[in-house]
Amino acid sequence: MVITSARKRLQLSAEFSQQLNFAALSNARNLIRPISVDKLGLNSRSFGECWLIVILEMHISNPITFSGRLIIHVGPHKTGTTSIQGALAKEYDRLRAAGILFPKAGRERNGEVLHLHHPLVLSLIGETPSNSRILSDLRNEIQDSNPHSVIISSEVLAREYLSSQVYRDLQRIFPNAERVWVAYLRKQDDLVMSRYAEHIKVGILSWPDSIRHVTRSEYLDHRLRLERLAYAVGDDKIVPVSFDAHKRDLMQSFFEACGVTPTEPMPHATRDNTSLPWRTLYFLRYANALPGPLRRLACRAIRGISRRIEGSNAHRILDARRPLTKQQAEEIRKRYAASNLWVEETYWDGASLLTSDFNDTK
Repeated sequence: MVITSARKRLQLSAEFSQQLNFAALSNARNLIRPISVDKLGLNSRSFGECWLIVILEMHISNPITFSGRLIIHVGPHKTGTTSIQGALAKEYDRLRAAGILFPKAGRERNGEVLHLHHPLVLSLIGETPSNSRILSDLRNEIQDSNPHSVIISSEVLAREYLSSQVYRDLQRIFPNAERVWVAYLRKQDDLVMSRYAEHIKVGILSWPDSIRHVTRSEYLDHRLRLERLAYAVGDDKIVPVSFDAHKRDLMQSFFEACGVTPTEPMPHATRDNTSLPWRTLYFLRYANALPGPLRRLACRAIRGISRRIEGSNAHRILDARRPLTKQQAEEIRKRYAASNLWVEETYWDGASLLTSDFNDTK
């Protein structure tokens, strides 16, 4: 009886069932796709497939009975996400008193409360231990606060290869909430340079890797990102926001996208991720290619020398040519012009916030 009910709730296509590896259950969820019962008879289900469906349906066994507005901020990276998260965390008590909860549950790691909900999302992915304690703490915090709105924020939700099942897990945790998914979009040429600089700064990218490593379409195609999200969350509301148009009033644009009104004064977003001069970044790119201990020593030395020069009259020697020429930047804009136009027509009533020629990225 349980198996039959599970069959009706979630259907597994024959094409994907041939690809299932039951020895790797964590990856099997990526293969789940809904399909019409009319197109695929119930008798085509194997016993193993049915039990897999039962396990996945039991993944969230005790949902949270919150019926207010749930705002899920997905980032992505380099769109002011850290600034928004920092402001929300700093104003936790004042926002909570106004009925807006930025839960501490799901932000705790090793006894420290972070400014983002990575621990919650990573527990759903399976990269951290069981999420039962996190969900219990989250449930208790919501019950104690009795908010009208809850905000969850994590750039992990914008990972290019994240399983759509994670979005559905969040829906199952909050089945009665009015769910709103907020994503900030940035002009692709500026996004490329920002990601390139960040990858060098944190050591992800090193010589001989170049800027082309951050120009892949899964990073930059906004239509692809939004359609993938829409496929996963169904009828939930999706609100994309132009980072370029609102980076000077970031928090106001965020709360408008959320559909909530905070108490005055408006929480203030500060720029927590400071940028480094391009010449410093170019030296770090070479240093990142060195072996472990030597790399750390070289990076510390380069950063220290750079700070000294920045504070002196010789700071202009750190200026260097940007990694993208004007022609290359224009080529990137043209490559995604159709995608950006679709976003503008679908979500922004045709407002040219991505396809406009003006450059407000400096």
